[in-house]
Amino acid sequence: LYVSCPGAALSVKLADAQFPDHEQVVPKSSALFAVIHRQTLVSALKRISLLSSDKSYGVKCSFTTNLMQISSNHQDFGEGREEIDVVYAGKPLEIGFNAKYMLETLNVTAAEEIKLSLNDEISPGMITPMDDTKYMAVIMPMRM
Repeated sequence: LYVSCPGAALSVKLADAQFPDHEQVVPKSSALFAVIHRQTLVSALKRISLLSSDKSYGVKCSFTTNLMQISSNHQDFGEGREEIDVVYAGKPLEIGFNAKYMLETLNVTAAEEIKLSLNDEISPGMITPMDDTKYMAVIMPMRM
């Protein structure tokens, strides 16, 4: 593709590859879910991610009845842990996420509460605003 106009030109090579089937990573159903106040989660992720690795931004999210604990540690700076109240009634679960990706996802919605749908420690999670059924984001877990 080549586009030009006075004073500028743009040349783009079109990809020969096939885009991966996104339906394969979108969870069809979820066994577990947490309802979380979005701004509380954003604030906690910002604080805890300061102690995560500069490369992976990994944080561990632990869920127990009506409680989410977010933790991270850095070999030079120490560790941090924060607990936030959530609506969660499933089995205890620990899962790792990239805090930077979660923050980017949470910052594109203005919803007061979000739903984090999960299956287990190794399956993708899905973030949906409680007041918007048209938006969803898939977030891949990471090993912690």
